[in-house]
Amino acid sequence: MSAGLVAHPVQNQSALLDGGGGGDDVEVDAQAEDWELEPDNGKPKFSCIEAKHIILRHFGLRVPVTKIKELDSERDRNFVVEAESGKKYVLKVSCSSENIGVLEMQEAAWSHLRQRGLHGVPFPVSSIRPKPGRSIVEYKSGNLCRLVEYVEGVPLSELESVSDNAWLQIGRYMGRLSAGLQDFEHDASDRRHCWDLRRGEQVVRDCLPYIGSENRLACLKEAAFVFQSFREEFREEFESLRRSVIHGDCNDNNVITRNGKFECLIDYGDMCLSYTVAELAIACAYASMYPDPLSNIKTLVQAYQLDFKLTDGEAIFLIPLIVHRLCVSCSISSRNSKRNSENEYLQVNSGSAWSSLKYFQSLGSQQVLEFLGHCFPSVLFDRVRYERCWEDSHKPSRTSSGLKSDKTMIRTKSELDLLKEMRTRVMGSNISLLYEDPIHLVSGSGCYLVDEKGKMYLDAVNNVPHVGHSNATVAKAVAEAMQKLNTNTRYIRRDYLEYARDLLATFPPSLEVVYFCNSGSEASDLALRIAREFGHSKKKSDVVVMNGAYHGHTASTIGISPYEFKRLGGKGKPESTHVMPFPDTCRSLHLDGDKESKKVLEAARRSGRKVCAFICESLLSCGGQVILPQGYLKAVYANMKAAGAICIADEVQCGFGRSGEHFWAFQSQEDVLPDIVVLGESIGNGFPLSAVVTTRELADTSANGMEYFNTFGGCNAAIAAGHSVLKVLKEENLQENAKAVGRYLLQELKQITKDCDFVGDVRGLGLFLGIEFVISKEDMLYAPNMAKFIANVFKKRCVLVSTDGMFENVIKIKPPVCFTMQQADTLLRTLRTILEKDLTDDLIAQLREKDLIYNENLKESDREAQSSSGTSVICAGICLASVGILAMSSLIP
Repeated sequence: MSAGLVAHPVQNQSALLDGGGGGDDVEVDAQAEDWELEPDNGKPKFSCIEAKHIILRHFGLRVPVTKIKELDSERDRNFVVEAESGKKYVLKVSCSSENIGVLEMQEAAWSHLRQRGLHGVPFPVSSIRPKPGRSIVEYKSGNLCRLVEYVEGVPLSELESVSDNAWLQIGRYMGRLSAGLQDFEHDASDRRHCWDLRRGEQVVRDCLPYIGSENRLACLKEAAFVFQSFREEFREEFESLRRSVIHGDCNDNNVITRNGKFECLIDYGDMCLSYTVAELAIACAYASMYPDPLSNIKTLVQAYQLDFKLTDGEAIFLIPLIVHRLCVSCSISSRNSKRNSENEYLQVNSGSAWSSLKYFQSLGSQQVLEFLGHCFPSVLFDRVRYERCWEDSHKPSRTSSGLKSDKTMIRTKSELDLLKEMRTRVMGSNISLLYEDPIHLVSGSGCYLVDEKGKMYLDAVNNVPHVGHSNATVAKAVAEAMQKLNTNTRYIRRDYLEYARDLLATFPPSLEVVYFCNSGSEASDLALRIAREFGHSKKKSDVVVMNGAYHGHTASTIGISPYEFKRLGGKGKPESTHVMPFPDTCRSLHLDGDKESKKVLEAARRSGRKVCAFICESLLSCGGQVILPQGYLKAVYANMKAAGAICIADEVQCGFGRSGEHFWAFQSQEDVLPDIVVLGESIGNGFPLSAVVTTRELADTSANGMEYFNTFGGCNAAIAAGHSVLKVLKEENLQENAKAVGRYLLQELKQITKDCDFVGDVRGLGLFLGIEFVISKEDMLYAPNMAKFIANVFKKRCVLVSTDGMFENVIKIKPPVCFTMQQADTLLRTLRTILEKDLTDDLIAQLREKDLIYNENLKESDREAQSSSGTSVICAGICLASVGILAMSSLIP
């Protein structure tokens, strides 16, 4: 399914494919289990001699056995026979499970269509016995038999090529067929039939065990999941789809042509009550198996609508239903290949169906939108707004007569342009946007985000929606809390006490007290307050931090965030902050935690400063997705505690099972026990909630008479969000998922990039991963331009990642922890495409040149900083060198 087709997918892909999810209140016509496949022995055993006997006895026609030839079929027996008169017929012997009511429905439909002037409709021959005038007879085996007039021609599947005119004729006929069947009703139409797309989702689920190839299984699961997500998102449109009796099998073996032109449609064996638009979708599914699929489909759709207009809802669901039919075809053919392997006809379109399914999954959203615009211009509502004065958008052009005109071409502004202008007016200019071409988001669900045009982006970077965007469990809990009570913790309430109990149960026993806040910045600020209060009696107030760290945006937390105070506009390092060198695992620099921590403590002592706290992320996020060497924190913590400092673990971006092996990332370091842990971001799945967890001793020490109160920290809605996150993590085993998917991603990312000279390192733990870009593996110089370019191309290809690190040369991958193996494959496939197709040799050379300039600026600014004096000197290298990144905008696609 194209990324451009799907909005607001549901959260749990595995649950959907296992039969759950999808929204219990979405109206689906059939019961989930209300369908059936033909049993293995359902096709009647019938010989040409028996066919001759039936034709003579029941229809009075003499036919030599030599003039009887069996045709291929799925579940019936069909014989083309030539009578002594020279006229040809088809004897149809139905499978053993066929209901006579279904055959009567087909014949009633033929009569109905003939009355409405549709040509090429089958004409049954009346029998002479046992009941003269009836066309359906029962053979002694119990099989129902009919004789219909034969139509001369060649199946579409046997043509060397199919012209646009043929697709047009097929589309016209299918439109007339749909129009003719609109007022047709029959008691047998609402049948249990595996080819009815109303039952397609369950058919696909039940056939998954028959898919032999892992790649095909992943392809099918992804397509099926996307259809279910689409149905959930466009629930109102889905429920409004018209239902009517349809032919249900416009495949290229059933379309008969003569001299390359459409003649008629045969085989009404799949006729049933279904979605009206499914008639067209099925025809389009088979048209997609021919060269230039979208062109074929466009011709079919436009011709179809000349006689039968689709509603807007049907237009929206056309391509999803085409893909849905392909899923059903692939599923049933896989099932048949295992259980009816002797019937080659059952596999006649199998390979083509798989190819078409992959084709639709590869489509870009722009291709799909252009297709929909051609076929259904009324469905695509391009944003048009009035302006007091229309804005020129082009240089002076020429008139149609070729004369130069003073007027320029004019256009209306898109909604995105209008929103960007509004943002400039009402928002602060220091609030940045991601990507060169910003995204206008309107919804999100699971690991997907959706823009205003319905384009779906795989979110591989937003760690805040920890258990998935718009998680139903979290959203429901928050909504219920808001409707009942939403107040502060100055009242006794069971909800925050039970949540505190369950949250603390995930920590070592010594961490037994929790404070609730609103944000990670606020929690870091409170952690500093507790640590400084503890050190107050000994006049200790300084803090040791890691270079490149970010701990918040408040005045106090900016002061302990080199990521902020060293950048352009930053005020430089406060005297009370001491910076430890960044442990550069990529270049094997500063990896000795014992040595580096002793150096920084000694420097503080010599300057007469006293350290009260050491704060460090358990996994370094803004520093560039760095996994600390084993034993690093153990040594640092030991030295800090020996110096009387409190050890604070910042788990804002890496906690709650993201690391996979452990629930808290500090547990990935042996023998490490912090005194305070800061929680945020993922704790509430996007709801404003954070927490500080500490020891009873520190909590009591900080209770010096000054109350800690937070208006919204611990309110009912926030507590509901936090408690729901814990519930979902446990019930869906998402920590284990982070471990398995993260391990797979790390392994495959290393494999894909092993021959890339500009990839210096691939690192990660669980779903906390980074790819560091360098100019070359020999010089290991930073390559932020390369990283930013690749991140923007990822976005162009509908996968969201972003850059980070002290030098912005690391692509970070931190998706919600419900990120699936299939979604991991999408990310990996996109990276391969970028490396193989988007990064040409010329482009690599251009980016390398810009990155060389960046590194030269970095060296120059470092020299200036070293020659300057005073504590106010800012490490301007990052600031000056970043100008080089801005210069690359012309390279961004």
